[in-house]
This record gives sequence, C-alpha cells and structure tokens, in this order.
Amino acid sequence: MIAVFKEELRAAYTGLLGYALSSFYLLFAGVFVTMNNLYGQDPAIEYTYSYILFALLMIIPVLTMRSLAEERQNGTYLLLSSLPLRTLDFVLGKYFALLCVLALPIGLVGTYAVILSFYGNVRMLSAVLVTFALFLVAASMTAIGLFISSVTSSVMMSAVLTLGALLLIYYLPGLIVLLPATALGSFLVFTILLICIGALIGYFTKSLNWGLLATALLEGALVALLLFKPTLLEGSAATVIGLLSLTSRFELFALYGLFDLSAVFYFLSMCFLFLYFTVAAVEKRRWN
Repeated sequence: MIAVFKEELRAAYTGLLGYALSSFYLLFAGVFVTMNNLYGQDPAIEYTYSYILFALLMIIPVLTMRSLAEERQNGTYLLLSSLPLRTLDFVLGKYFALLCVLALPIGLVGTYAVILSFYGNVRMLSAVLVTFALFLVAASMTAIGLFISSVTSSVMMSAVLTLGALLLIYYLPGLIVLLPATALGSFLVFTILLICIGALIGYFTKSLNWGLLATALLEGALVALLLFKPTLLEGSAATVIGLLSLTSRFELFALYGLFDLSAVFYFLSMCFLFLYFTVAAVEKRRWN
C-alpha cells in the first residue's frame, strides 16, 4: 500500500495536476472569503464554507478520473494486476494519496480563520469543526469518484459521470421537494432505486440471475406494501432520498456551527461503502 501511495502522490505533483487543482481551490476559496468576510465584514467564516464546498465538485472528478480508469486506458492495469499486491492495499494506497492532495488546500483554507481572528471575533471552534466536516465530505466524494473510475475504462467518461453524481448529491436537498408525496409516486421512485440495487448486485456477483432475483424479491415486498399499507409510502420517497444527502449534513456544521456525530458516522460510512464497492469492482476485473 505504501508503494502505491507514494507513486500516486508523486504522479499528482510530478506534473501540474496537483498544483493546478490546489491553486483553483485556493483561488475559489479566496474569492468568497474576500467577498463574504473581508468586504462583508463578517467574522463567521464557517458560512463561507457552504460556497467553498462547490469547488470540490469541480476538483474531485478531475482528480479521481485518472486513478483507475487511466490505468485501464493506458494498458498498465494488467501489469498492476499481476503484482503480488492485495486489491485492498492497491485501492487504499490510491485513495489515501488522493486525500493527501485534497488535504493540502483544505488545510490552507482552514488557516484563514486564524488570519481573520486578528481583525474580528472569529469562532475558532466552529471554524475547526467546519474544516473537519469539509474534509469528511471531500473524502466521501473521493470514494464515490474512485468507485466510478473503477467501473469505467475511459478517463473522460469517469470525469463526466463523477461530476454528474456529485452535482446530483449537491442539489439533492432542492430536488427532494420535486418528488411526489403520493403512495404511487413513492412506489415508482423506490422501484427505480431497486432496479439500481439489483444492477449492482448482478454486477458484483457476476450473475444476472442474482440481480434479477434480488430486484424481484424487493419489488414484491414493495408491491405488497403498496397494496396493504399505502399510507406508509406517502412522502417516504423524499424522506429516504433525503438521507442520502451529504450537503444537508454539512450545513449543520457550516450554517449552525453544530458538531453532529451522526453526520460524521454517515460520512465515514459513505467512505467505507464506496471503497468496498471499488475493491469489489477492481477484484472483479482482476480475475476476468
């Protein structure tokens, strides 16, 4: 894992990618800190992090697109697959290297609170907590991007799909209000989700039959719920989809200055879940 970590970190800073992404993030953050905190004379820098979060949506697809998709596109994936290295170590080495690339600009922006404290009363504890939360959100998004990179063979396709997924997650709180509140509407939304779950099961088990069986069983339970307890489905789609939102949990830190332990566990769970998916996807390709 250490060898992969060093190589990935070296690759990020041998060229201009690591420096370019860090510069873009610092420029983006500097503009909003200047507008909101300096010109606006507002010492609450944690509010500004709500805007800074958007920069990660631009950086992470570019950062993760080359991690695994580029290996397959350049033909070096087969060579890496033949090395006496566990898939878990291979994936974690790349993942931790990506986190280090992101930690540098996030940490530098975290020092802005210290600078602002010379000119006003900055809530340092809130600033530290929101910086920590931002890093956890970045770690979750990176795990998602790494998974998408593992199931695509095109670098550009990986970047586009990751950007689309992160934009969907970012705007999820606003999209929830568009979901139907009726039992039938929730049924249709859950059916789409079950099809996606069945597709994942079929992909990782290498069996279409298992995917179809899982989808059929879950859909049968959903149909029974619609027929016999439709009131339980009313408005449930918005509630369940809302649980997937990363940004709404981040706002507890950024807008209210609260430390939400459940949000921390949620971010870590997202990291573990998509890293597991990534390991499974890489392992599947390794033996195909």
